[in-house]
Order: sequence, then C-alpha cells, then structure tokens
Amino acid sequence: MIALQQPTQSGWNIIGHEHAIDLLRRTLAAQQVRHAYLFTGPEHIGKTLLAHRLAQTLLCTGGPDPQVAPQAPCNECLSCRKVLHGNHPDLHIIARPPDKQFIVIEQIRALQSDSARKTMEGRRNVFIVQGAHEMNLLAANCLLKTLEEPESDVVLLLTAPDPGLLLPTIRSRVQQISLHLLTAAQIKAALEKKWHVEPDEAALIAALAAGRMGLSLIHI
Repeated sequence: MIALQQPTQSGWNIIGHEHAIDLLRRTLAAQQVRHAYLFTGPEHIGKTLLAHRLAQTLLCTGGPDPQVAPQAPCNECLSCRKVLHGNHPDLHIIARPPDKQFIVIEQIRALQSDSARKTMEGRRNVFIVQGAHEMNLLAANCLLKTLEEPESDVVLLLTAPDPGLLLPTIRSRVQQISLHLLTAAQIKAALEKKWHVEPDEAALIAALAAGRMGLSLIHI
C-alpha cells in the first residue's frame, strides 16, 4: 500500500502534485489548517498518500516548535514513526470494510465518538475517510453533522475520485484539492531514481501507468 511506504528522508516524499503540496505548506506555515479537506482525482494517483502525509505533518513533533505542526513531516520523530507504522492513537482510518458494499453509519458514529475525546498524544485528532464516496446515505448524513460542528482539534481528510460523488452539503464544508495525472516523464524519472528501475523498463511502465504513480508501482 503506497500510503504506508517508508520515506527515506524528511519531507513530503510525493512524486508530483506540487500545487497541492505548496498549498498545504502555505496553510501550515500560516497555521490556518481547515477542519476538513477533500482530495480528489483518478484512482492510484496519490490521494490517500497525500492524506497520510498531511496527517503525519499535523501530528509531527520534529519541527522547530514541537507544539506547532511544521510545513513538512520530519519522518524521524516518534509521532512520525507511529503514523508510518500505522499505530498513532490520534490518527484514525475509516474505509469501506471488505465484506460490505458501503462505509456504514456505525463507522461514522465511531468517528464521532473518537472525535469527541481528547487527543492521546498529538495536537489534533486526525481522521482519514478513504473513498468517502463509498458512504451510504445514512453514513454521509451522519458525517455531515460532524462537519457542521467540528471539535476544535479535529481535522477530517476525505478522498474520492470525483467531488460530484459526494453530497453537495458535504462538498460545501470541505476545502477541495484536486490531484491531476502525472506526465510519463515524471513517472519514468521517479522509477529510475527512487526505485532503481532500468530506463527502458521504466519507460514502458510509465506508459502503462497512464499518469498514475500508484499504478506504476504495481508493475515493478
């Protein structure tokens, strides 16, 4: 799973999507983080990875001031390591269970319960709703209540392929960030540099990936 890939150095460690990362960095620098974000774009493009990196940054204690989120995760502090290993108590992942057709209301009610409690370790309670378009109507309306009256330390990060798949009332309460297809040259260069793929093979994989970095890694 790309979202759990271990970075080799400090920073966002994401291929492409500079416009989105720059926006988030400026938001973090100004300490004006919104309560909810929606990352949209084609499958395998990096929406979930970006949501994880933002969550990690929000919980990172390795910046100049441990009480303030830095502009990028350090990938070294205890908090960062816990996020990367999937065991940070203040990061909550909500996704459609494999045996169900939808994200159901019980999962969102659990989110509400968790969001009402104090943080265990970090500055914020961060929730990633992967594939938010897979919520059924009951779950979506339940989430809407949280978006309307969020706790001060709660940040919700939603992902979906298209904003039009979510209720208009949800879309109006989140900051939307669209991710776009990468160029074949970007993917080829990343495969060669970071994954040490031979140039000819990297070019073939980049062509097959059709602009989706995550899809390219499946072919390695």
